[in-house]
Amino acid sequence: MSHTIRAATPADEPALRTLYHDAFDAPKAELDRFFGARFVPEQTRVLCADERLCAALYLLPGEVVCAGERFSADYIYAAATEKSQRGQGLMRDLLAGLSSRADLLVLAPADAGLFSYYEKQGFRTAFYRKELTLPRRVLAMIAGEDKPAAIVSRYAEEYLPALHTLRDTLFSRTDGFRWPLDGLGYALLDHNVTGRTLIVTEEGTPAAYVLLEEEGDAAYISECVLGRVTFVTMVAALLGESAAETFHFRLPPDFPLSADGFVLRPIGMLRALTAEGTRATHHLRGAYLGLTLD
Repeated sequence: MSHTIRAATPADEPALRTLYHDAFDAPKAELDRFFGARFVPEQTRVLCADERLCAALYLLPGEVVCAGERFSADYIYAAATEKSQRGQGLMRDLLAGLSSRADLLVLAPADAGLFSYYEKQGFRTAFYRKELTLPRRVLAMIAGEDKPAAIVSRYAEEYLPALHTLRDTLFSRTDGFRWPLDGLGYALLDHNVTGRTLIVTEEGTPAAYVLLEEEGDAAYISECVLGRVTFVTMVAALLGESAAETFHFRLPPDFPLSADGFVLRPIGMLRALTAEGTRATHHLRGAYLGLTLD
């Protein structure tokens, strides 16, 4: 069976929607959201076998910051192969044939077992996150008498520039992946389908935010960005907004919060495409990936 690798065209969208739906069991609302906001044909790579689209992935632009220097990067999203064509090396060929003007390719394996697969495709583990769990009583001790700050409980587009500035300013001091403005906006919209973005405001201006999801009596914090407020203030705000008894945090490796039994978990990988990208891979240490659209 012969196959070709090429950039997508607008005419490929119906086949891409079907592949995305079948591979990830995605509802129509998710398909409409992604293809309406993030599908750019020339940034999408497809593999066609006998002229039928069998595999695809999406390249979402961003940057990798390493020792204060920025390198162009493409984040690989929703890599998928048609179910009937799996096991034939089509995704391996698609990854091997990737072309991009970026210095680096970045991805977040869907599960731990895929790290070894991507290593064989030239990727190496570079991004980590600190995972720890704290009961409500411990967070209440941290908050002390601090009163909950003013909270906006849902992300709105008007807050996006301020949130992007907060995130970029904070994480520009550490190694990691950075989303551009539109990338962050889509990630927040995607998160808010199942969760909430709690924004702490000062005089009506966003000063910090936390991404929160709740399930039963458990809360999951997938990102915590502090600007002009302390972690104590954020904890007080979080306790005021959530009735959860257990809080699971996913944080940058160097975030100043710890607990017995915390885990530093590998979460993302990268592959250099240029000499500049290779230089970055040699110096990147304990980098933070953050919002992975997973």
